[in-house]
Amino acid sequence: MKKLLFGLIATIMVTFTVKAQGNLRADFLKGKTKPQTIESFNILSTQQKSDLWIEKMDQLLSLRLPERHYQLINEMKNSHSQKDLNNFKNTTLELAKITPEEDFTQMFFSLDDYEFNGTFVGRSPISNETLKQINEVGLSKEVVTGKLKKCNCDWLCDFYAGGNQGNCKPTTSGCGFLWAFDCTGYVGPNP
Repeated sequence: MKKLLFGLIATIMVTFTVKAQGNLRADFLKGKTKPQTIESFNILSTQQKSDLWIEKMDQLLSLRLPERHYQLINEMKNSHSQKDLNNFKNTTLELAKITPEEDFTQMFFSLDDYEFNGTFVGRSPISNETLKQINEVGLSKEVVTGKLKKCNCDWLCDFYAGGNQGNCKPTTSGCGFLWAFDCTGYVGPNP
């Protein structure tokens, strides 16, 4: 009886924790247009940016995605928590290769909820350009050019550089995977 009661209390506590975390993203997005969302995102601390994307990954983990997708998203989340950029990129690339482009875009190019109804909506394989962009997340071009990298909302850049005073120069908007790429007017790779 004590085990059952303890299990019930633990379940209730986890449920309240998940609901409280689930409100962070919803509260942040509430009533904002996409440009307003990105502008607001830019002024957040590195930890706040990270928390929003972690919560988005938690939303993906709550879905009944295929087992391999679940494993890779969970590994992405853990790699982020451990500041392991190489494992994060490798895991993300592996996930991208098994996910249709349309679904991958909905999962990681927006903070909005992704819906999965037992099957992916897209049929297009991931483009080489998207794979290239993912592989370039966090690369230090400023080392070669001597200029600060424009990170455009890239939570990874500041996070892996050690905080808000990292090697990044935020701009007013961002695009692509985790909003990590140059603002070209496209949400995905350039055509």
